[in-house]
Amino acid sequence: MYRVLSVGILRGLNGLNTSMMNLYRNMDRDLVQWDFLIMNKFRDEESQLETEIRDLGGRIHYLTYDNLGIPKGSRKKFRELLSSDPEIMGVHVHALSLNVWPLWAAGQLDLPVRVIQGHSGPSRSSLASKGPVMNASVRARLRMIEGDDYDRWACSDLVGANLYRGLPFEVFPNAVDTKRFAFNPVYRQVVRSQLDIGEDTVVIGFVGTLYPIKNLLFALQVFKCYHRRNPNSRMLILGGRVVEETEYLDKCMAYPKENGMEDAVRFLGVQPSIDVFYSAFDAMLCPSRHEGFPNVLVEAQAAGVPCLVSDEITETVRLTDLVTMLPLEQPGEDKPEQVWAEKLEQILPENPERRSYGKEIKSAGYDIRDAGRRLTEHYLNRIEAWERRRAKEK
Repeated sequence: MYRVLSVGILRGLNGLNTSMMNLYRNMDRDLVQWDFLIMNKFRDEESQLETEIRDLGGRIHYLTYDNLGIPKGSRKKFRELLSSDPEIMGVHVHALSLNVWPLWAAGQLDLPVRVIQGHSGPSRSSLASKGPVMNASVRARLRMIEGDDYDRWACSDLVGANLYRGLPFEVFPNAVDTKRFAFNPVYRQVVRSQLDIGEDTVVIGFVGTLYPIKNLLFALQVFKCYHRRNPNSRMLILGGRVVEETEYLDKCMAYPKENGMEDAVRFLGVQPSIDVFYSAFDAMLCPSRHEGFPNVLVEAQAAGVPCLVSDEITETVRLTDLVTMLPLEQPGEDKPEQVWAEKLEQILPENPERRSYGKEIKSAGYDIRDAGRRLTEHYLNRIEAWERRRAKEK
């Protein structure tokens, strides 16, 4: 069995961790196993994700940064880690920045697997108007990942253009388990019953970590406009809080009561069984200011949920006809939240015949089982080519 060191920060449930773990669960771990390098151990107790990694056969290494954000002796530590086990065939990093050093070490040791996979990106408008900023640090990182020995992947076109600044790259999808997220009428009934929501009530969903970039406050403003015209409606908000954004979250939490919607809006926090909630939704709002590629939109589409989405997000999220995109700003005197609320009414079918869209998601290349196979095969191809080269050199 081969091993690859997967480099990323695991700090609770978020889009990056979801993408990483989706791949990890579905790659062929009998052939290639991931070990994880976590930049800082944030807590003394082990997280749920760390427990799962160990249960699946992964090993976890911790590297603590100093107050400057740089681990002392990092180059030496990375080389020692990668050379400590002959089964380790390279690294797969999920964010470039300081994680360039494991790639450097893999290059120094001539290891065959050197994958960079970008997950976060700019808004479409900012990329179009300014272009990627090229400071000295960015130029230095790009020089370290030039050439065919590195696989430069991105979850969307915007992410790749922003991260690699002209270097060739390939889009590797943020895939999901289409079977898990298939529409289920039993889930719909159970969730609505538990939350005391009638079958004829329109349920609008919002799913995501509650950062300002997710634009929850705007989503609440949209729902306010919609709810005034359609009182028999509810909004369910699922996602983890962010300690650093307490002020923003306080505004969002106070908004329903301040606007007479305290009985219509529910903050449900992090839900490990998120799949059951999509079946309860009638539509979903995703007004993010920017994203890499939102996993939640793939999940929602798989469950047959109409999605109203900011056009600052990459067009590649439109995997089915369920996605409608709108700008966050409107010309003239039109209030954006009102325009969004009116469009929300339009995309909600009067007599919905819900079905799953798993076939469409799979056809678009976003089924996690296919992505897991593709990842495993890529590793093996890189390793086999490396072994042939080394045999010739001998």
